[in-house]
Amino acid sequence: MGGQATIHAAQLTVLDADTPPENLIYALETLPTQGMLSLGPTFSQADIDAGLLSYQQLGSGTDRFVFWVSDGVSEIGPYEFSIIN
Repeated sequence: MGGQATIHAAQLTVLDADTPPENLIYALETLPTQGMLSLGPTFSQADIDAGLLSYQQLGSGTDRFVFWVSDGVSEIGPYEFSIIN
């Protein structure tokens, strides 16, 4: 309990051919229940690419968050990201 790990682009990536990574915005619909994300409920693909998104475990067991991604024009989702401890 209490570990921290970076969520890398190899684990979480959305690509849009006509939108730069800093304009691909993740918005959480459901927050993790066993820990917290370093960047709060919204962050960009550029943040993930730069290694700025991390998960801090506060409880025990598996965790997850549900998110949507917007390019400023349309949204896709919801998607689930699972965290297995």
